[in-house]
Amino acid sequence: MNDNQVTIETECKDCGATGVYHGYAEPEGVGVICYKCDGTGKIDLTYIPFTGRKKRSDIRNVIRHSPNEVTYEEFLRGRMPS
Repeated sequence: MNDNQVTIETECKDCGATGVYHGYAEPEGVGVICYKCDGTGKIDLTYIPFTGRKKRSDIRNVIRHSPNEVTYEEFLRGRMPS
């Protein structure tokens, strides 16, 4: 586990935080325990907070969808290709 990771509890989006799923395969009035949250209505979300763009050592130039390009150093300083 990365020391910078943060874990929070968030609503399960698969069941809408109800813990029960009802789709087209279930008969009317029947729900199934949500497979994603196991019926709790919540899931743990683990992420690493963004602290800045990381640098790559294998890139010299950066382009957008057009043939215009900037050097990687210019890109790191904030210049974007047009």
